[in-house]
Amino acid sequence: IGNVLYSKNKLDQALEFYQQSLTFSEQFDSLNYKYVSITLWNIGNALLAQEKYTEAFSYQQKSLNMRETYDPLNYTQIASNFNSMGTIKYNDGKYDEALIHYQKALTIYENYCSSRPQDMIVCLSNIIMTLDNSGKSEETLNYRQQILAIQEKHPKSYKDIVSSLINIGHTKSSQAKLDDAIDYYSQAIVLLKEFDPTDHIQIAILFFWIATIRNDQRSFDRTIECLEQCLKIREASLSPGEEDITLILSCLSETQQARNQYQLSLTYEMKLFLIREKNLSPNHQNIAQSLSNIGKCYEHLNQFKTALEYYKRALVIYVQHPLSSIEQGTMEDNIDRLLTTLNNFEIQ
Repeated sequence: IGNVLYSKNKLDQALEFYQQSLTFSEQFDSLNYKYVSITLWNIGNALLAQEKYTEAFSYQQKSLNMRETYDPLNYTQIASNFNSMGTIKYNDGKYDEALIHYQKALTIYENYCSSRPQDMIVCLSNIIMTLDNSGKSEETLNYRQQILAIQEKHPKSYKDIVSSLINIGHTKSSQAKLDDAIDYYSQAIVLLKEFDPTDHIQIAILFFWIATIRNDQRSFDRTIECLEQCLKIREASLSPGEEDITLILSCLSETQQARNQYQLSLTYEMKLFLIREKNLSPNHQNIAQSLSNIGKCYEHLNQFKTALEYYKRALVIYVQHPLSSIEQGTMEDNIDRLLTTLNNFEIQ
């Protein structure tokens, strides 16, 4: 009855039944250590749910002491005590103490409970979560790799493996191990394409992350390859005006400019402009941004008159937005510069 009430979050009533059960066992069945230890464990969990951390820890400690004394070979239950004690300390914000108990649970799982891989994954995940919240994310890599190794040895869901690959990729990226990060992201893409090729969003996101890393490495050709893959996927699953598509087009344009390929950049800017023109009001600031970017491309292509016209069109919009004074000033400078350049050509 107590467990049913607990599952329905009726914690006060559950605790009442657990306490009655404990009192009865202590009076009439005190040698049934296994049952008493389970009841103590249940009380500890219910108190944890009520955020009564000191009391919860006390009951978990009593349960652990009883198991270690009278049932020392019940490694699974002893590990569950340590895991629960770690969770109590974690919820109480005592991360160092939480790690001590999680590590004790992990040691037991590794040495005596190899047949319970999911319990080990839960424990490893708890350690990772605790390290993250205590500002020690750089120490999580080993535990993430242990989870991946278990998942690959005992495959339950490809999604779990994909998630682990992505998490390791993130950790590698944060450690500036960029090639390693790309490798893990790429492995995740391979799995998704094999088992769930319709998960367009996740595949596209992974390509975008790889593109971002390639861009940081100044490997612009590879950046463009990944962004093109990303764009192809998103265009197949989204309407043209979606924010994802406009972001990718913008990134492609910027990357081509980094390669000094302004003609190619212009192609993406024109495509982006047409999308914005169709979906935004005529005086929207993003329209002005597109006009400005197109003007920049034409200027670098030495088509100064065309560039001048786009800068002027951008300026007309920017002057309508008081908060765009910086952009307005930039357009005015661009226009003055091109007018001077064109005048010099005429004089010559």
